[in-house]
Amino acid sequence: MENNSKGYLVLIFISIVFLIFSITIYIKNSPISKSTSPAEINEEICKTLSFENDNSINIVFLSSEEKALKYKDFFLKTEPFSEHKNSFNFYLYEIDPECETYKGIALYCANKKNILYASNCPNDLTIAIPEGAAYNLRSSADGTFSSINPSHPLTVLTHEIGHALGNLAEEYFPASLARGSKNCKTKCEKFEGKEDSCNLGCSRENYLRSINNGVMRTLQNNNYGNYNKLLLEEIIKREGSQITGKAIRGVNNKPDSFFYFLEIAGGEISSAEKVQGYASTKDFKVGVDGYKLSSKETEIFSKSENNLQIFTDGLLPGDTLMGEIYTPESYYLTVPATQATELKVIENNKVTDTMELQNIGYGACEI
Repeated sequence: MENNSKGYLVLIFISIVFLIFSITIYIKNSPISKSTSPAEINEEICKTLSFENDNSINIVFLSSEEKALKYKDFFLKTEPFSEHKNSFNFYLYEIDPECETYKGIALYCANKKNILYASNCPNDLTIAIPEGAAYNLRSSADGTFSSINPSHPLTVLTHEIGHALGNLAEEYFPASLARGSKNCKTKCEKFEGKEDSCNLGCSRENYLRSINNGVMRTLQNNNYGNYNKLLLEEIIKREGSQITGKAIRGVNNKPDSFFYFLEIAGGEISSAEKVQGYASTKDFKVGVDGYKLSSKETEIFSKSENNLQIFTDGLLPGDTLMGEIYTPESYYLTVPATQATELKVIENNKVTDTMELQNIGYGACEI
């Protein structure tokens, strides 16, 4: 009897040791920030390049520090961003991001691994810049995630941010007209006198653009044009201002906060998990896709995005652009954890799926 008791004690001891070992391995390998100071950024994981205020638009680089500083400085010299420097915070998760070649033609870094890396930092816009990308690979923008080919002129950043921040359509043609875009018009009068010029050809041959050779048409120019700058400024002033920035009820957007990480395929939620890190609470109000959070039929928060569009932009001789918009088979949503109890997925301005948030469990997210 005594020997049996000793055997049970040994078995229990071994089980406890194994459990502690397993938890230690999980914490060590998890990509999500485990900051011990919830009020501060964990600088060992996420480096603050510059900080203006809590309500500024947060841009995180997945790249080397050298590249991040180079592209950050170029961004802040570009209008209209140069006129609203206090509306942007910049962060760095230093890594050479692992990227894919989308359909054999475009650099694509918006995979699960890199999205989770970015979640270690505040991230309204994510810019991934890998080392050694082939010159012939197009840069791309998927939602608010830009994949930049460093072999291209610096103006490619301006172009992709035009897609990611403002959902600006391509101003070269032929190309698919971006859903929900506002920079291509059917009549010159629709530019309301704010255009530099009115030229035929804007994604479609019969649509009009507001500048002859702006950065949404060619990388030889770093100018969005007056009308497009106004579209971008509207977003910056609404979402990047300390005065107008708005808190979302129930969100603790700090390193110890959580968000829901969802994969959407065919309009339906194919996987969902709750993980630790940052999710954007900025709604740039572009595109016709996104989600809504509600509790007891009362809407708490909604966000519009352009998740069903992957912009790809390549170079022709003379830095003239060419490319295409593709519809992904699936995409990811990062949704801030709030007091909401229900999430609705929106595609083409229609609800395509609904999920009770209490059914979403914590994910290990080991990568």
